[in-house]
Amino acid sequence: MPYRFSNLARGLVPLLWACPATVCGQRGVQVNVDAFGRDIIGDAANEPSLAVSPTDRQRIVIGWRQFDTVASDFRKAGYGYTDDGGVNWTFPGTLPLPPGFVNAGQTDPVLGVDRGGRFLYWSEPFNTTTSQHGMYLYQSFNGGASWGIVGAAVPLTSEFVDKGWFTVDDTGGAGDGILHGCWTSGSP
Repeated sequence: MPYRFSNLARGLVPLLWACPATVCGQRGVQVNVDAFGRDIIGDAANEPSLAVSPTDRQRIVIGWRQFDTVASDFRKAGYGYTDDGGVNWTFPGTLPLPPGFVNAGQTDPVLGVDRGGRFLYWSEPFNTTTSQHGMYLYQSFNGGASWGIVGAAVPLTSEFVDKGWFTVDDTGGAGDGILHGCWTSGSP
């Protein structure tokens, strides 16, 4: 199913869009919305990552860097999901911080999904004041409606880590289901 995305720069347009072209043509559908499906005035989002369930193509989950205001540089790990192929979206909020992180932000979201439809969200919590960093994996067994922490690829550390990425092996071969991740370490 073809999708149209707009990777929006933070502060320029406070929207995050995803739209199945076969459902809504050239019209976008906003995904970071309030409980009534309306625009959250003044917020911002960027760096979207999207995953489509292989068991139900109507179930799509999207993650992004969520900013509470266009003037803020403090980012969180926002997420949303749809059960109807992207026509309507639910934005439950942001991921919880891993244990040990206080007043930390989250950045560099990457989403994936395994063969069974388990959604995965890789995020980098950080606190520049205390020099806390890490790379954590979350999972959702209910199509992105809620998330739990699986564990840390890089646990709480003072070493700078950045630009994490992962993929799920879904080849059906010997490595099927294995998560492969990478990131950079060192000074920013």
